[in-house]
Amino acid sequence: MTGFRFDHVGLLTSDVDYAAACYRALGCEVTERSRRQGAFDAAYLGAGTDVLVQLVDAAVPRPVRGGRGGLALHHVCLLTRDLAGAEEFFGGP
Repeated sequence: MTGFRFDHVGLLTSDVDYAAACYRALGCEVTERSRRQGAFDAAYLGAGTDVLVQLVDAAVPRPVRGGRGGLALHHVCLLTRDLAGAEEFFGGP
């Protein structure tokens, strides 16, 4: 089995600032905030030294289909030093 570890989960949200405030209330800190008017809005939150959650504006780059403006799973990010081994493990390309 190849070595990999959880890095972070990405969530789509209709309001990055509000969602970030909710995670701050749970003890997370905003480690990075990226905004580009009309193109990108994201916040990275973590506890300690690791980023745990990436919040991405659901309107940019694409809307959540069938959502009601809450949070939606966008991606789960894993780190590895052996991409070929990880692809084989997960049945990738």
